[in-house]
Parts: sequence; structure tokens; C-alpha cells
Amino acid sequence: MNKVSLILFALCSASSASTSPKVNITNHAAPPTQVLLSHPIDPKSMPFISHKGPGAFDNALALNIPYEPIKDIRSQLEQSLGGSLNYLKSWAPNGEAHVTTITPPEFANVLGKFLTMKEIEDIALKNQIQHADVVLLGLGAGKKMINGIYEETFFVIVDSLKLRHIRNQIWRLYVNKGGDPKAWDPSWFFPHITVGYTKQDLHEPDVIKNIRGSLDTRFALKTAFH
Repeated sequence: MNKVSLILFALCSASSASTSPKVNITNHAAPPTQVLLSHPIDPKSMPFISHKGPGAFDNALALNIPYEPIKDIRSQLEQSLGGSLNYLKSWAPNGEAHVTTITPPEFANVLGKFLTMKEIEDIALKNQIQHADVVLLGLGAGKKMINGIYEETFFVIVDSLKLRHIRNQIWRLYVNKGGDPKAWDPSWFFPHITVGYTKQDLHEPDVIKNIRGSLDTRFALKTAFH
């Protein structure tokens, strides 16, 4: 091999080495910790609870969920994480569980300009919201740096065709009463059940609470029933 060929060979080898990905064989993810859901989440066993109030963000529509299974999940997460988690107490001082179907900002900023909460609740009750199907998809988490510390929120990611149908029905009434059809998208909906958080619950745009945006691979949600 002449001198020119040696130089070209060396340049090609260096270029190949610089663009080849480096694989760290020690960088393996730990197996997920199993989190057990000991009882079915059965909304039919719970009464519908109205959430209406005078404040701008006091109004919401929610599917009432049995609390004990969610409380038990929080206890398991606390044991795994090595610390206690805060949880929502404004709707019940000892804690509760729900799937928010219309958020306070959705009502305050858009829907409330054309609809009353009674009209929204009437649609939900007509469609038997407490008989909603709830499909468990996994455990989710989101984090945000607050005061120099990463704070986290934890939730069960779910889905429900009935809740999506209810939102679509609310959109139809909203449009029929003069609302801009493009001002509110009923399909922009990420149903979940909040479990707990280190400092405060986190919402959009910081956390999108769906499988693509926030599935927590540190944990695997398992059920103890069929």
C-alpha cells in the first residue's frame, strides 16, 4: 500500500470511529418495581359528587372513584421511594380519588361563558357518568424543577370511552349555544387518577398525563384480581 493509500485509509478509519455510536453495556435499566392494585376500581359503587362554587376555579366535572385502592398505591410508592407523598385534600380532608372530566380552567376560560355547571352535570348524569368504563393503562409520573429541586407527581393513567362521549356531548351543547367550535377541543383529554406528589400537583404544560408523555417505567402496575 503506497503512502497516499495509507493516508486515505487512516482518514476513513478515523471518520468511521468518530460517527459510530458508543454502547455502554453497563447502562441497563433496573427491573420495574411491581405496584399491586388490590381491589377493582368500580365507579358504580360511588355516588356522583357535584363540584360547583363561586370562585373562578371552583367548578369541575369529575368521575368519583373508590379511594382505598388509590391510597394503597400511594403507600406502596412511598415505601419504594423512601418518603411520604402529599395528596389533594381540598375536596375531602382525608383524601379522595377521581378522574377529572372537565377541568376548572376549561370551565372558567371557555365553557362557562356559554354553559352553566348544571347543564354540564345534567349531560353527565344523563349519560350515567358513575357507570363509566375505566381502563387502567399504567402508572405515570411527571417532574418539574421548583426552587432548584425536582418535584414529582404520580398518577394512574386511565382511559374511558364514556367520559370521552360525555365531553363530546358537552362540546355539542357549547357550540349550539354559540361557542366557537375551535376554542375548545373535547378530544384533548388525558384521563388519570392522581395518587400523590412531593410538593404540589403538576399540570399542563409541565406534564402531559398520558402514556406517551409520562409513563413511569420505574413501576409496573399489576392487579390482584380478574
